[in-house]
Amino acid sequence: MMETDFTGLFIDFCKIVLMVSFILMSLFLIMERGMNMNNKGLDYLALTVAIIGAINWGLIGFFSFDLVAFIFGNMSWLSRIIYAVVGIAGLYIITFYMYAGGTARKESQS
Repeated sequence: MMETDFTGLFIDFCKIVLMVSFILMSLFLIMERGMNMNNKGLDYLALTVAIIGAINWGLIGFFSFDLVAFIFGNMSWLSRIIYAVVGIAGLYIITFYMYAGGTARKESQS
């Protein structure tokens, strides 16, 4: 019985490590491409996903209703992937601060 509990914890730990490494690799690739290219489509997609995430957090804050959990199940793999994608989109949007003054876009066009 003790062996089963340890095995379950180890499997959960491996899942978390894989998910975190996926998020970090995705963030690195997104930031690298975002700095080298003008990705309007990716920008709009990231903004849309972040807005959907913000609406979900608003629903949680105001009404204690988690729309993602309601549709996809409470912390199912699909809902965890959706939460991860929203997090990656939020991290990608941080790169927009480089363009806030317009200087980065002007430099990249030169």
